[in-house]
Amino acid sequence: MEVLKGIDLSMQRGNVVTLIGSSGSGKTTLLRCVNLLEEFQGGQITLDGESIGYSDVGGKRVRHPERVIAQHRAMTGMAFQQFNLF
Repeated sequence: MEVLKGIDLSMQRGNVVTLIGSSGSGKTTLLRCVNLLEEFQGGQITLDGESIGYSDVGGKRVRHPERVIAQHRAMTGMAFQQFNLF
């Protein structure tokens, strides 16, 4: 099943970005992929022109070691807020 398809998102350092969409549209999945909390099957995520999370080794896609991923998470710094609408 494809959850995210055709996503192209660019952000500039210091900007605030909001994702808005209906329930089940992939907002949380996208954020989890950006912060490498979710493994994705295709495509790539780049930060400052460098691919993060995975490398191509001998034609195979290999996930980076957890210590490298932890460094990425520390650099990106994400905040999640939960809103309860009544």
